Amino acid sequence: MKYSIIIPTFNHLEDCLKPCIESIIKYTDLSNTEVIVVANGCNDGTHEYVESLGDSFRLIILPEASGYAKPTNLGIKAATGDHIVLLNNDTVILGDTWLDILYAPFVEQTIGIVGPLQQFSPAANHHFIVFFLVMIAKSVFEQIGYLDEEFYSYGEDTDFCIRATQHGFQVKTVMPYQKSSQFADGINRMVGQFPIYHAGNVSHKDTSDALCSTIRS
Repeated sequence: MKYSIIIPTFNHLEDCLKPCIESIIKYTDLSNTEVIVVANGCNDGTHEYVESLGDSFRLIILPEASGYAKPTNLGIKAATGDHIVLLNNDTVILGDTWLDILYAPFVEQTIGIVGPLQQFSPAANHHFIVFFLVMIAKSVFEQIGYLDEEFYSYGEDTDFCIRATQHGFQVKTVMPYQKSSQFADGINRMVGQFPIYHAGNVSHKDTSDALCSTIRS
């Protein structure tokens, strides 16, 4: 298997997961790609929907909402692909070149992590790729381990990128994405060259979702 796409999700079946999955089906060669959905405390029909999608889709169920890092790690550990794609459920793919763009830099042996959105953490004094969309070589996990579950839902991407660079892997940005200065309906939307739409922070719009969201911003 060439690619494994990991999508952790906490409810939001109709407004997030379905549009995300439909765009993957439209723009992805599923003959060399598996999609692993980790249902993280879902009670909205997510299980039945994913199970109806066919052999290219796999479902992992967590009975209780457990943040971002834990369900994502479960998906990574179950993945069979040589390159792991972590994808938020509040995204929509917009073109059939998306995996090719992410994969292209890996011709360099030292590339470990690739994504369209890079930010700087003043606290860590380090640049990192935001894990709303990122491709990571499986060899990185084999050498440095998985996401640190102590971070629950924020900061694990910064930590992981730091650990990867400390082990000699390069972190690379492709077709840069950035946060938009425009807000609509209270949602922080994302704009950029990469063929993807990211609503941003969808689960956090409701206070009741805040502690158990798997959505990254």
